[in-house]
Amino acid sequence: EALARAGAQTVDLERLANHRGSILGSEPDGSAQPSQKGFESALYDALAPLDPARPVFVELESAKIGRLDVPRPVFRRLAAAPVVEVK
Repeated sequence: EALARAGAQTVDLERLANHRGSILGSEPDGSAQPSQKGFESALYDALAPLDPARPVFVELESAKIGRLDVPRPVFRRLAAAPVVEVK
């Protein structure tokens, strides 16, 4: 969130998947995750306006977010990308 506020390009996969990540699990309000197609559509909408000449920051822990799969081509590109540790 701090990177986005500072003007960096970010994609919040957990928000798009309506999931708080591997350790924390589903959202506390009990809201359901979108369908796989809904997640992929939201991901496309998040990626489409990004400037490919600028870095994009994405937190990625796994190929799955809850019951949803990060699309394989996206996961492969993210897994091969440079890693920046933000503290």
